[in-house]
Amino acid sequence: MKTKSKKKKTGKKKSSIAPQKKAALKKKSIKKTVAKPSGIKTKTPKKKKAAKKTKEPVSRKVVKKAKMPARKKAAKKQLFEPLNNLTAFRLEERLSLEVVNPNWQATAQFDNDGGSPITSFTCRMIVPENPDTKSGQTIMIFNGLQLGRRILQPILQWGRSQMTGGGPFWTVGCCLAMDEFTLEEASVLTRVNPGDSVMAVINLLSNDRNRFRYSCFFEGIESSRIDTNAIDELTNCCITLEAARVKTRQHYPTDPSIEVTEVIVRNRNSIITPAWQIGGASNIGEHVELRQMTGSPDEIIIHF
Repeated sequence: MKTKSKKKKTGKKKSSIAPQKKAALKKKSIKKTVAKPSGIKTKTPKKKKAAKKTKEPVSRKVVKKAKMPARKKAAKKQLFEPLNNLTAFRLEERLSLEVVNPNWQATAQFDNDGGSPITSFTCRMIVPENPDTKSGQTIMIFNGLQLGRRILQPILQWGRSQMTGGGPFWTVGCCLAMDEFTLEEASVLTRVNPGDSVMAVINLLSNDRNRFRYSCFFEGIESSRIDTNAIDELTNCCITLEAARVKTRQHYPTDPSIEVTEVIVRNRNSIITPAWQIGGASNIGEHVELRQMTGSPDEIIIHF
């Protein structure tokens, strides 16, 4: 009996241990199976992080590209800022001779866009006093008609130039110039004195098949006259101070300025009211002042 009871007890123990082991084995197997996917899960964040790292430079590049146009626009805004009622863009595009000739210190210009050609462009100047200091400087004050790099100009000049007759005194003469250094046609220079009143004249002589002939002279000074060959229409009007080898105010006339008065521009139909635009290199502060009054010719004061 005792032995039987012992057997029964041992049987119960065996049966109780077996399920525990099974449960433990099951748990281990569950843990193993869970560990594998959890390991995969831990890997996937690493992949995501790696993917983020690879994407970060791409996103930065995109941001840089997006900012580049804004920087370009900011640069353009600086270029297009107004300069004495004239934007830098108009200065470069419309006042093209100013780019060609950096000696244009102060200028007023306008384009004749009305269709009818300019038939007359006149102005009056009083010859200034002589400069205090001589430095081999050349000073030119003129009204001109131009197109691109060609300009027709009656010039009031101090000093020497490519035209014959200049020196350390005031002279007048006319030329048709291409670029800064090429004279197509030119008169001799005629000496004038401080205080003299001189009238500069440009007239259209004729035009045929879009080819134009002009005359250019100072009124009453026949030696200053030139009549051009047939050329393209000159459409841009200017009144300009040109100066070379001028480094101080003493290299200019003792007068603070010169008044260019009785400025009249005509086409075939009537007198034109110019929409003047002003600019220039202004190396030592040279500038242009405009005076326009209804019913009166324009006045342009050039400050040295």
